[in-house]
Amino acid sequence: MELIRFSPEYNEICASSLRRVFSSEPFCIPSLEASVISSYISDLEKRPNSLNFALLDEGAFTGAVFGDIERLFVKPFYCVNELFIDPDHQGKGMGAYILKMLETVLSKEYGVQFISLLTRKDIPAFDFYEHNGFRCSDATVHMTKILQPV
Repeated sequence: MELIRFSPEYNEICASSLRRVFSSEPFCIPSLEASVISSYISDLEKRPNSLNFALLDEGAFTGAVFGDIERLFVKPFYCVNELFIDPDHQGKGMGAYILKMLETVLSKEYGVQFISLLTRKDIPAFDFYEHNGFRCSDATVHMTKILQPV
C-alpha cells in the first residue's frame, strides 16, 4: 500500500468510490448523483490550504483523505475534511494504515503537531477514530444551530 498526493487523475474513481460509501450503511443516501459527489471532491481540492492524499493498493485506488493544514497561532495542525476507504476494501486495516502514514507525512514534512476532525458519535467512524488514538476534547465543543427557512 502507498499513500500519495491526490491528483486529478483520481477524481472519477474517487467520486465513484465515495458515492458507494455514502450509499452504504450508516449513511444510506442512495440517490446521490455522481455530479454532486464530483463537485464535493472538487470543492475539497480547491480549498486554500488543502493537502489531500490517495491510498493505492497494488496501484489501485482504495481510499482517500482530504484535509487542510491550518495554523493555530504558530502551531500547524491538519483538519480532516473527508477520509474514506472504498467499501470493497473496508475491514482490511487500510483506514488505520492511511492514518498512520498521514501522521508520519504530516509530522515529518509539514511540522504538523495534531490532527483535528469532526465525526458523529452514532456511526462506526467514531469507534474507528478512537481505536486509532483520537480522543474527544474536553476543551472544545462543536456547536450547531438549525436555521428556519425564511
